[in-house]
This record gives sequence, C-alpha cells and structure tokens, in this order.
Amino acid sequence: MKTNRSLPLCLLGGLFAILVLLDGCGWSIERKSVKKGSFEIDNPQNFAGVGKEFPSNSSIRSFTFYGAYVPDDDLKMSEVWNVKRCAHEDSGECIGYETVPRSKVDFVFDLSRFPLGFSYTHLYKEQIRVSGFSLGLTPSPYVRFIFGMNQNHWETGFYGSLGLEYNEASYELQACYHDWDENGIFSVTCRNSEAKNKKISNILYGFGGYASFNLKPFAISYSPAISHPWSSRELPVGGSRSFLDQVNVTIEYPLLLTQYVGLSFWIGEHWKLSAGSNLMSGIYFNDMLWSVIGSIGFWF
Repeated sequence: MKTNRSLPLCLLGGLFAILVLLDGCGWSIERKSVKKGSFEIDNPQNFAGVGKEFPSNSSIRSFTFYGAYVPDDDLKMSEVWNVKRCAHEDSGECIGYETVPRSKVDFVFDLSRFPLGFSYTHLYKEQIRVSGFSLGLTPSPYVRFIFGMNQNHWETGFYGSLGLEYNEASYELQACYHDWDENGIFSVTCRNSEAKNKKISNILYGFGGYASFNLKPFAISYSPAISHPWSSRELPVGGSRSFLDQVNVTIEYPLLLTQYVGLSFWIGEHWKLSAGSNLMSGIYFNDMLWSVIGSIGFWF
C-alpha cells in the first residue's frame, strides 16, 4: 500500500494557516523572561548543638525561642538566570525558536528585619553517638534530623532540614513578540509587566554541620549550612497575544549559605542563653548579609 507523504505537509500547512487567521493577518512568536524579582524567604535557623555534655543512654529535650535583627531586608544574589526553553527540543537542542531565552535576572531574597521563631528538640545519646530531631517555626514549619557526637568538652555533627513555606514573590516580566505580517515584514515589540505580591508555596530543604567547644557554663559554637530556600522553580506568567499564551518561565534559583557563630551561657542545668551572628551569602561568597541572633532555651 502506497503512503501519501504529502499528507503531513498538508496538515502542517493547514495548522499554519489557522494560526495566521487567529493572529489576524500575521504570525507571532512570544518570548518571555524575568528581568528582576524579589522573593520572600524565612530567616534561616542553624542548629548549633547542645553546648554541654549530657549522660550516655539518655535523652535531652528543649523548647527554644529566638529572635533576630537583620540590618538590611534585601539579600542581593548574583549569577541568577532564566532557564532557556524551546518550542521544540531534540536531544537537548533547540529546534526552531526559544520561548524563554537564557538571560540574567536582577534577583534579591527578601527577609524579615525582626524575625521570631520557636523550636522543640529531642536528642538521644548512646555512648557518645547522638541522634534526634527538631520541629520548629520560622515562622513557617520545618523538621530537622540530627546526627552527631557529644563528649566532655566538645560536640560535633551534621543535620538535614525540610520545611514548607508560603511566601510572596514580586517580579517584572518582559514579553517580546516577533511578528511577520502578510507582506513578510518582520518586527519586534517588547513590553514589561509586573506581578506583585504573588503567594507561592515552596518546599525548603538543606543540610549543615555544627561544632561546639564548652567549658561549663560557657560554650562557643559554629554551624555552616547550605539550603535551597525557593524550590518552586516555575513562575506562572501566562500571556495574551500568541498561541504560546501558557508559556511559563523558570529561574535557576541560587543556593543560600549561612554561617552561624555564637556564644552560649548556661544558668543552672536547664536554662541556656545564646547570642551570635549569622552570615548569609551565596555559595560563591559574592553577596553577604549579617544578622544578629539571640535565644533562650529550656532543656530538660
């Protein structure tokens, strides 16, 4: 049986004709990108250890309240890009045209100036090995899993965190329309639009470590952590003119590095006062912001 090879070409030609009629007298391709944006995140809360030795084969628990002061509520991040998208792809290569070009974004993380938080921690010690978890609010809820060692004058370990956030994003979008009219004349028209205070849910995740040296009642701690505070990569932006009216954009959101250094003071066996500073930056140390943190915890 002989196949009619002209049929696919006829179908493509018919589709093209329909698109031209829907667009008026010409054909339009839409390209979108985020030019700049401000993305709200919770202030990160590192885990810095217990700050003293506690007995083997026993548990220790705590309720901790903390507050912080952030001098600047905008943490600028460089090397943030729109993720390139294509109308069609073959083995990772663009076929035809880009619907979203790879371009740089003027990007900031928006932090609260005076954040408050709360956490509950439960740790179990077997010989020198420690394991446990924390549940907290920053003000968004999170869970943290902790593994480490605790001895007479020192402790060390690592942890992983997982949280759920529902934060605001405001960003400026540029849409460019590449038009061909019925005479084959090509033109480019660009316009900017803003999306303000859009509520978007995110899953936050990260991991970190801690080390603490203590001479009771004092302890000094250091805790670095890397987190991905904005995991909802795709921003719904829609469109209004071309047949690509549902094209969304995706940003390569940056990782956040936080480094906490603090001093703790124990009042008796149960109350722990802590104060320190948290340095927030990109993982390449190109953008930095300090914050001051204080906490009070009841351990039992």
